[in-house]
Amino acid sequence: FVFNDDNFRNSADCYTADRIPLPTGSPWDIRGQVTSIVILNEGGCPWSKVNSVVLFETNNFGGPKLGIGSYPHFENIPQLNSYFNDKAVSIHIPSGLSAYLWADNDRGGERTACLTGDIADLGGMKSRASSIEVFANTSCQPAVPVTPSNFRATSTTETSITLGWNDVANETGYKIYKWSPVNGVWAFNYLASVGANVTSYTDTGLNCGGSYFYQISAYNAGGESGVNGYITVTTNNCTAPAVPSNLRATEITADSITLGWNDVANETGYNIYKWSVVNDVWAFYYLASVGANVTSYTDSGLNCAGVYHYQISAYNNNGESGRTGFISVTTADCTAPPVPSNLRATTITSSSVTLGWNDVANETGYKIYKWGVVNDVWDFYSLASVGANVTSYTNTGLTCASIYHYQISAYNNNGESGRTGHITVTTANCADTTPPEGVMTAPARQSHRAGPTVKVQADAWDNASGVNRVEFYWYSTATNVWSLIGTDSTAPYALDWNISAIPEGFVWVSAIIFDNAGNNSGLLWYDAYWTYFWIDRTPPTSAVNAMAANQTSLAFPVTWLGSDAASGSDYLLYDVQYQENCSGDWYDWVLMDSFTGATFYGDWSQQYCFRSRAYDLAGNVEAWPAVADASTRAKADLNPPTGYFTEPLSYTLLNTSLITGQLEAADMESGLSHMIFFVGYDDGLGAAALAWETPPPPVVGEAGSLSAGAQGWDWYQLNTDVDGSDGWHFVWDASDVPDQTASIFFFAFMYDR
Repeated sequence: FVFNDDNFRNSADCYTADRIPLPTGSPWDIRGQVTSIVILNEGGCPWSKVNSVVLFETNNFGGPKLGIGSYPHFENIPQLNSYFNDKAVSIHIPSGLSAYLWADNDRGGERTACLTGDIADLGGMKSRASSIEVFANTSCQPAVPVTPSNFRATSTTETSITLGWNDVANETGYKIYKWSPVNGVWAFNYLASVGANVTSYTDTGLNCGGSYFYQISAYNAGGESGVNGYITVTTNNCTAPAVPSNLRATEITADSITLGWNDVANETGYNIYKWSVVNDVWAFYYLASVGANVTSYTDSGLNCAGVYHYQISAYNNNGESGRTGFISVTTADCTAPPVPSNLRATTITSSSVTLGWNDVANETGYKIYKWGVVNDVWDFYSLASVGANVTSYTNTGLTCASIYHYQISAYNNNGESGRTGHITVTTANCADTTPPEGVMTAPARQSHRAGPTVKVQADAWDNASGVNRVEFYWYSTATNVWSLIGTDSTAPYALDWNISAIPEGFVWVSAIIFDNAGNNSGLLWYDAYWTYFWIDRTPPTSAVNAMAANQTSLAFPVTWLGSDAASGSDYLLYDVQYQENCSGDWYDWVLMDSFTGATFYGDWSQQYCFRSRAYDLAGNVEAWPAVADASTRAKADLNPPTGYFTEPLSYTLLNTSLITGQLEAADMESGLSHMIFFVGYDDGLGAAALAWETPPPPVVGEAGSLSAGAQGWDWYQLNTDVDGSDGWHFVWDASDVPDQTASIFFFAFMYDR
């Protein structure tokens, strides 16, 4: 076997005979790149003899190959080379090793189970592997990391030691051990852990000038390395803190002084000194102490316009620093405090009022005054006092729904401020024990609803604590139980109720009203308070009643009727349509009307079809029927019209080429529609008596005989007159007719409507 990388890694080929030069047709051209070789005293290149993990492109260890390396020199490959990515189908794993294959680069995505030994078919990971991780054991556990080197102290202070070490490979983290007693036994006990690639740790809270001993190890899922030899580290020597700087007065009032200074390092706290007399000896005597990092102190209870002197020092377990130079501070002048502002009632109950106000400076406390009567004299009398910086007072034991008046002032040793303007406060209403009331206002009583939603609403009121919420309920004989619809806490108290799942039928709706005192109305009862309605999702039915086949008048009655289980027939509305000749389009006749009959005005001999649909009170609409409900024919006109020519007169001589004529006609039933005029004359060839068919055909075109028995006669259609308002007329241009032509006949076909 030859490999183009050290330690039997990367592309590999098997040779059992001399090859000069090396072949170039494999997936990788390895000429000039062979850097490692395996020689076996066996034919056929059995991969089981190679102590290297190898991937194959086909089942049963065939096709192009990729060497992963031989222990202890194998390595994890976060991305298989560009050719072998998503190509591995089988794998050779030497004895004592194991591996994971991953679907994504950098050991990401789906992962195989722990693989050991040769696997001829990778199954679900076949042709999907993009990275591999190899382990020097059969349980896919990483190798235990080596012991960290160069363990050392990188910095020290009086109270801390920072440790450092060199990073090792393949670790999950590091464990630090410290020499210490546990249950009276001294040993290197666990101190702390840090994560992978972290190479420092600081041990704090130590004593100055003390010696400490440490060890370290690295660990991962495979186990923990050995610890290094311990190191000994000594913290810095103990010293007292430095003298604080910038001592100053940061706030001054008439009776207090607040001091401030800059913080120093390594201090446990600060001592404050004040110039004062003890046993007739004036000196800077100890006043107070504050803790570490505290940089202010307030000296209170002083005299106004007084001069005071201060020094401070810092200290720790090693001693006290020198003191600062003293500073002199004068308190503010002696004055009474200002009048408090913003007097107000912050909380009001039925038996108490809590007052609040804005704090003022330089006060010793506040006095509260209340309007009252003493010896029949009404005035603001002293009620109570509170201390400095207190800005509230609660007056208890009051009467509900009653009016009270208050003032306040501030005071100190120099006097009392003026009083505030008075405020008026009314206590809360007396305890509410009366239930709230209300009435249902929607849905309307006895209404019919199809849904899907119905508005439920109630008017609710409570004259004491007010309405808190309204709960709505429904009941029907289908359920025999009152069920909650929902709750509304804001007026107007209403909900949109989805009734899609509620059975059809009669439904009662009521409510329970709650006030803010916890009282409730109980379920609103009786007709005066609750409401009820029908849930009706079933459309009504209707039909036009049967009619006589033929009517005796053009105006004839049409009737219809519908039914609905919920609304009843008395509350239905109807649409009625008709169809001419019982074919084609339907035309609206009656729209949304409650009548069940009307007079229809038809046309002569016209056939009509009728159909209806109904609306119920819930808004359900019946579908139009596919076929007519009923049909009839309007009055028939079976009599032809009558008439006679008034021009030209019979047996007259015509001496003009343009001949006009007029017909008087009448129809006593449907009325006249139009006239078609004809002319016929002897062509001179001889003929028998004129005979025409009954009725003659209204032919338009060339001349021809009127009948087989009228040889030699010519006949022509003249004109059609459709407007008889001034009589029925024809016009004939006879210029082509020979002179002295005899027996010219005019006739007409008369049509009624």
